[in-house]
Amino acid sequence: MQAHQASHWDDTLSILQTELKGAVTRDDVELWKKSLYEELDRIPDGRLFRLLLDLNGFEPVDMEAHKAMRLVIPEILMNHGMRPAVADLFDDPGELHITMLRNRRCFAFANVHHDENKMSLYEIRIGRSDQKFFTNSKQARQWLIQQPVPLPGMTEVP
Repeated sequence: MQAHQASHWDDTLSILQTELKGAVTRDDVELWKKSLYEELDRIPDGRLFRLLLDLNGFEPVDMEAHKAMRLVIPEILMNHGMRPAVADLFDDPGELHITMLRNRRCFAFANVHHDENKMSLYEIRIGRSDQKFFTNSKQARQWLIQQPVPLPGMTEVP
């Protein structure tokens, strides 16, 4: 399957949705990252938002493509008030600097991937009330939509 990447900011539902699928090269990752950051820039200052990452069908062609992709989303989460759950997979993830660029905060994150075993293990080991792991994009989106927007005053970085 040829690489496919897309990102979209849904202002009505406050969801930033991004997908990267198919046989992905490092160049594909760079195009995806560029489109993702363009959509991220569309989120208004001070906005709370949800993030949906859809990697269903993602197959990096080499380790370079995988390495280029795997830090993008944790960086976005950390720059928008959320500690990435995947950091809990490591004994010593190092120091994580959680900030809020432009006072925007991600309050719910859904990660979709086709590897059912991996997603089940991640959900058991590191799933949290604000971060969940799925194999079905529609279920992930529905979960995100159901996550209540935090009350005013609840936007501080933990």
